[in-house]
Amino acid sequence: MKPIKNILLFNLLLMVSYTCFAQKQAFDVINYTMPNGWDKTEMEKGIQLSTKNDGKGNYATAVILRSAVSIVSEEPTMQAPATEKGWSVISGQAGYTDGANKGWVTLISATGNGKMASKNIYSITVPPTWSLNEGGNSLTLEKNTTTGKRIIELMNMVRSSGNLEKDMEHIFFEVFDGWNIYNGSNNQLFEKGDHEKGVTCQGLSYYMLSNSITKPGGDVIKGTVLIIQVGANVAIINTADKILGSESEMALNFLLFTLKINGVADKNVDYKKQLIGTWASGSGSYGNSLIAATSYTAEGKYYVLTQSSYTVGYDYYNDLIKSKQFKGEGVFAFKGNVLERKTSSGSSSNYFIRFYSRKYGNNAWGDVMGLYQYDYDKNKIETLLPFQKL
Repeated sequence: MKPIKNILLFNLLLMVSYTCFAQKQAFDVINYTMPNGWDKTEMEKGIQLSTKNDGKGNYATAVILRSAVSIVSEEPTMQAPATEKGWSVISGQAGYTDGANKGWVTLISATGNGKMASKNIYSITVPPTWSLNEGGNSLTLEKNTTTGKRIIELMNMVRSSGNLEKDMEHIFFEVFDGWNIYNGSNNQLFEKGDHEKGVTCQGLSYYMLSNSITKPGGDVIKGTVLIIQVGANVAIINTADKILGSESEMALNFLLFTLKINGVADKNVDYKKQLIGTWASGSGSYGNSLIAATSYTAEGKYYVLTQSSYTVGYDYYNDLIKSKQFKGEGVFAFKGNVLERKTSSGSSSNYFIRFYSRKYGNNAWGDVMGLYQYDYDKNKIETLLPFQKL
């Protein structure tokens, strides 16, 4: 794997800072000077300073956020200065809490040859059983397994064509440089891949593609690239796993419930509208393997449908809905992308929720919904159970 070339990204994350700089312009609690030839774009939560592309793929972006009160849960940790490929690197990180959410904020700054690059575009809640690692000019999530280390790399942003599928076509093999589609040609990237698309918890469109790849005489692995549309750019996350491995997939599923891009305003996502209807889970993707179902109404009520002792399909649950044969019922509500369900007895459960579509190769897209326990076990990562809409 290698980083995308010729990109200079400079982002500034300001949490609580009262340091002022003797410069010519002011924003919130800081003063600054606009570099010659740069443009300024105002956003809901800050401003963006940027240069135009010089025609060679080089540009720069600086994001300055409004100051905000946040609780840092531990002392920031600074790494020892290091030198990598001619760049002098300084990095640091700290844990923080924002209401019920916990995560890490990190800043990596590298200087060399008269240039500077920083990498702090991601707000990350580390998946259970994984750890956050930053070294040199990279930001990764890592996990040691019995079959080797798994790594998820969070990369800088690059310019987007405006079409995520077109972007994926060239980004995938930029990331996995020197690799080829297993038992096929590289122009079968989409034809032989596992596809997923949806929106992040910020409402940003994403596209994720996995494929079996190999090198001459080497092992076969499952390479995955996730790209997220951020205005005129795309953020890139990549990982690799065993062909039948699930560690990286589980971690990416968890990230998509919580991952945010710093400096980008959240878009409104109507989770209730998408949830209304009946959703079933099961051991497979066919109707006759469905094992449970829940019906959600526009009035904010939900009904858990009774389960037969034998294998059933869609018609069975539809009949239960019509005859109102329920195993349990309650009310539901949303706070952001968190679904709260309360039973008639008053007990409640909270879940992260997301809606997305999946397909294999050239097959049709299928819409699904995923839930993850909000008060999740920090020592165990769960497999995402997809729910199909009846």
